[in-house]
Amino acid sequence: MNWVSSKHMSARADVSVSVCLGLALALLLPACGDGSQPPLVVLDRDGDGVDDTDDAFPDDPSEQVDLDGDGTGDNADTDDDGDDVADVSDAFPRDPTEWVDADGDGAGDNGDLFAQNPDEWADTDGDGVGDNSDAFPSDATETNDANEDGVGDNSQRLVESGVEPAGDNCPHGGAVTWFDSTRTTTRPCSRARSTRARTSTPATRSATPSAGR
Repeated sequence: MNWVSSKHMSARADVSVSVCLGLALALLLPACGDGSQPPLVVLDRDGDGVDDTDDAFPDDPSEQVDLDGDGTGDNADTDDDGDDVADVSDAFPRDPTEWVDADGDGAGDNGDLFAQNPDEWADTDGDGVGDNSDAFPSDATETNDANEDGVGDNSQRLVESGVEPAGDNCPHGGAVTWFDSTRTTTRPCSRARSTRARTSTPATRSATPSAGR
């Protein structure tokens, strides 16, 4: 009799386990005969609103993130990024590579090529002129475009005839350079201007004697 009762109890226990498993599957994975996806199950043991898979502290409702991985949640950590500069003194409390911004331009001094100039922080072409002031930030040979024509002031225009070029080659005085297929010529801008002036002088002089005759 006892053996029969034990057998019946074991059978009932098996049924209970099967029912529980069935109910669990029914809740987690409902029938999807229509091809729809089962609902996403979100586990949040500490009930802080952050899924356990995204929660660095799944059993602590007061913490969710540990930026520097030091085992102390960011809410309690006084140095979130672990750069040894307290958050209250860190201009970039969540960036371990930066902590000071001397010129207040939003770029940390470690990465700011012009740490004392709030108008500049990068120099893409490495010519010593900040990108914001450089008319040609990706061209190390050019920085200015005085007449804003899209041609840099330093540019040398190819003149096949070898005659002196005008325009950007001499925007602010100094020297003018041009070249043809065989040679390169450079001379002061003042001399270049006087040369141009003399080219028109003979025509004026040749007309004067004719008028006298």
